[in-house]
Amino acid sequence: MKRFSALKRLCLFSAMLLFGMAITTSCDSDSDVPVTGVTLSETTISIVKGSTKTLTANVMPSNASNQAVIWYTTDPSVVTVEDGQVHGVGVGGAYIIVFTAEGKKKAECKVFVTPDFIKVKSVKLDKTSLELVEEETATLTATVEPDNATDPSVIWTSSNSSVAKVSDGTVTAVAAGEATITVTTNNGGYSASCNVTVEPKVIHVESVTLLETSAEGYVGQTIDLHAVVSPGDATDKSITWESSAPEIASVEATSETDATVNLLAEGEATITVKSVDGEHTDTCPITVKPKPGVEYRKISLVKRPDMLEPKSDFSMFWANNELVVAGGHTTGFKISKEAEYWGTDGVWRSMTMNYAHDFPFGLMLSDGKFMIGGGASSDSGVGQSAGVETYDPSTHTFTKINDMTTARLMARAIQLENGNVVVAGNWYGLPNLEIFNASTNVWQNVRALSTSYYMPYVFRTGKNEAIIFNNQAAQIEVFNGEDVYTENPSILNTWKPIFPGSNLTMPDFLIGDFATDDYTYLIAAENSEGKIGLLLVNGRNFSLVDTDNDFPAEFNSEKLTFTGPIVDRNRNMAYLVASNTGSEVFYVFYLIDLSEVKTTGKAPVLVAYYTDPMTDCAPAASASMALSPTGMLAIAGGIYNSNYAPFKTVYTLKIY
Repeated sequence: MKRFSALKRLCLFSAMLLFGMAITTSCDSDSDVPVTGVTLSETTISIVKGSTKTLTANVMPSNASNQAVIWYTTDPSVVTVEDGQVHGVGVGGAYIIVFTAEGKKKAECKVFVTPDFIKVKSVKLDKTSLELVEEETATLTATVEPDNATDPSVIWTSSNSSVAKVSDGTVTAVAAGEATITVTTNNGGYSASCNVTVEPKVIHVESVTLLETSAEGYVGQTIDLHAVVSPGDATDKSITWESSAPEIASVEATSETDATVNLLAEGEATITVKSVDGEHTDTCPITVKPKPGVEYRKISLVKRPDMLEPKSDFSMFWANNELVVAGGHTTGFKISKEAEYWGTDGVWRSMTMNYAHDFPFGLMLSDGKFMIGGGASSDSGVGQSAGVETYDPSTHTFTKINDMTTARLMARAIQLENGNVVVAGNWYGLPNLEIFNASTNVWQNVRALSTSYYMPYVFRTGKNEAIIFNNQAAQIEVFNGEDVYTENPSILNTWKPIFPGSNLTMPDFLIGDFATDDYTYLIAAENSEGKIGLLLVNGRNFSLVDTDNDFPAEFNSEKLTFTGPIVDRNRNMAYLVASNTGSEVFYVFYLIDLSEVKTTGKAPVLVAYYTDPMTDCAPAASASMALSPTGMLAIAGGIYNSNYAPFKTVYTLKIY
């Protein structure tokens, strides 16, 4: 080091003499640009003994008048310099200094001269595999051989930095997966690798809580339980369910966090939910009550003024708060063109139709008129009619429209969004479907149906689509607006729809809303064991409504016959109507809450309203019924046991 310093002082002294000479010989001029500084292209270099490297001096400013510089070395035994050419002559270190001829500005570069270049022969890592958890770090150490290699520098890389990244040998786990960390020498390109496996960070469950703190229900019901596992991003949120008394209340998981409890017998049970991670628990006590029977409440039918003539198998509807009856047959099984309406003053008034409609189809149209068509063309239910007309409640008049393409008896109809009317069904004629084109007022035959249908259900299932079915075949006919094809809902093999008797119109079964494209209906059905159930018809899908109780097949020890249900959309209720068939007729009305049916496919515990027996009222399957917008149900006409002697009595009631 002393030798290095002495040489440096000697060179500096020599340089100063040269500065003096340079300054003395320079010429002063007003246009000269003075020198402000000088820089070198590198400040530190390493060269092998015997090799040469070039340094470049940059005088500032670049337009200085005097660009002359002077080079010198602090140790000529290690390194020499001439015009920026640096030559290594011995192993060691020295400085190369450059001075500007003007102004004594200087810059220097430290030079290391190494022996002959020692190449890298290999590199290895202290680990060949690593297992980390997300966000963990680990350090890899690279060993370069030989340890005196001239250039031992290395480069670190990751095959998948989204899984594991590396910086100067420090590996950081980013996300679950696998990656390979590789180190590569700059000299020779030798490499070594470490396989890294990153496992997800484990977030443990801290609690599991049931939203239901207690619950109760009846035998045969189900209860849904909902668990909340915290935190929401726990690694393993799985839970198990257990009942303390599975013979009373069994439990089964229905989703990751939900379960259904089946109430099997009277008693008490505790449902426990447990987290698999940490075994955190919560409980819900369950009380199971005996299954209640149907609650029966007595209700009175209000007798109204009799119709002007006895009738059966007619259409009945409300229009402008007036009850209208049209069609059917009268005493002696004679068809009649007489129609009548019960005005708001409580008086019946007669009207005349263009046709006699016995067993007709009837439908309230979107323009407020009522369409009635077809039926028996002769007394005693003989023959068929193709005649169709409409009733205008504002004028109490019937107006002919074009005849159908097919004379038909016991048909049903529905109106589509485009105004067209779909008609299907026949007692003993051509089983075809036709439509009334609202724009041309012309009936058009669409296609023959695959089987005979009479008194069918004709439901609108789309803006301009409809289905046709009844209990004659376990199938439905689908009208897609242009053509007809057949589908076979499997439930119809078990549950047979009950005839839509009582001359109900098809919208009487609608629990949805055409305005919101909700084409959902509720109908009564019977299985092979004689049980009565409710079918939910949603478009072309059929399902059985779950009720807390079976609909009783008898009341007061007499067998019941069912019709309906009649839907009261204003009150979100429906009434399944039943009666006996004796000479003294009583009615039973089963109240159904539609809010439960539409949201869960279930019906609550049944409440039934019953009447006293009556000697002048027809059974439910025979009498005509119509529900007013105010919730008044009218029951009129019909027969007891002979088509030749219909009733002319009219009864009304309200249930709510």
